[in-house]
Amino acid sequence: MKFIKITVLLVVVLVSFQCKKNTTSTQKETIIIEDVLGRKVEIPKKVTKLIGVNAGSMRFLSYFDAIPNVVGIEETERRTTRPYNLAFPEIKEIPVIGPQPGGDAELIMKAKPDVIFITVPSAKQKVDDLQQKTGIPVVAIENGELGSENDKIYNTITIVGKVLDKNERAVQLIDFIQNEMDDIEKRTSTVAEENKPTVYAGGLSYNGSHGITSTRTDFTPFVLTHSKNVVAGLENGQLKNRPIMVDIEKIIEWNPDYIFIDSDGWNLAEKEMQPNSLLHNTLKAVKNGNVYIIPRYINNSVSYDYALINSWYVAKTLYPEKFKDIDIDKKVKQILGNFYLKDIDLNEFDIVYKQVLTENLYD
Repeated sequence: MKFIKITVLLVVVLVSFQCKKNTTSTQKETIIIEDVLGRKVEIPKKVTKLIGVNAGSMRFLSYFDAIPNVVGIEETERRTTRPYNLAFPEIKEIPVIGPQPGGDAELIMKAKPDVIFITVPSAKQKVDDLQQKTGIPVVAIENGELGSENDKIYNTITIVGKVLDKNERAVQLIDFIQNEMDDIEKRTSTVAEENKPTVYAGGLSYNGSHGITSTRTDFTPFVLTHSKNVVAGLENGQLKNRPIMVDIEKIIEWNPDYIFIDSDGWNLAEKEMQPNSLLHNTLKAVKNGNVYIIPRYINNSVSYDYALINSWYVAKTLYPEKFKDIDIDKKVKQILGNFYLKDIDLNEFDIVYKQVLTENLYD
């Protein structure tokens, strides 16, 4: 009888030990992720606490409804003008883990995230250093330009989906973005070159606000709509994917049919086109009422939702017959809803589309 009791006790102890061992094993279960730098990063299989550093990383997390999992933000993330901040105002209440770019290693460690996302360009050594300093897995992701760098965007979305175990969401978002671009492409690609009006984008922000002379050769809404950008072929040694500065005299020489001004630079551009100014008196776009304000889509890197929205607006403005079935307000709600997975109240967003008539300039 005594032998039986001892045997039962040993069995219970062994079972308890095995259960504890299995639990510990589950807690330590990991997977390997390859990031955009080709680094093989070992991360927990189940990730519940996140931090995103450098421009654009929080934006990608917001697309996966992962804001509730973010345990620290860079100081600049407390600004409320970016679309993802407007969609998730609770971001500003998350504890700060340092300045941008990169945050502070000690504050990051105190937040105890399972994974840190960091956007490049950052040298591989800097990414490795952050991982070594914190002892926390660091996954490098990257931003890109819609239309010309879709592979970069889609790769990042795929990586974030793998880390968060939300692969279906990654596929859904990629499909949505591609379908939107394909629809615009189908409608605009058949427009004969001789029937395309010339266009110019001004007031583009970069390290601050700028007036009408700040533009881009690869302005995304023009790329996606096959528009005839008057500065498209301009070579001036500037960095890729950055605004360039042109002379007012060149804008007068190009004399575009349509001008689209970034809302961030509108106050400066409006002064440059005030009545009796050289631009006001010579540009046919001003005379014909073909000056339009569009929302800023470069804000701490690319806002892909606004880039798509602006593309639809530009397309409908230039080719109204091909886009007569598109209601811009409904399209805006559709796009924002698909990016942020929630019903969006447009009154809470800083989205301004406005045709500026000549008589309204500098009122």
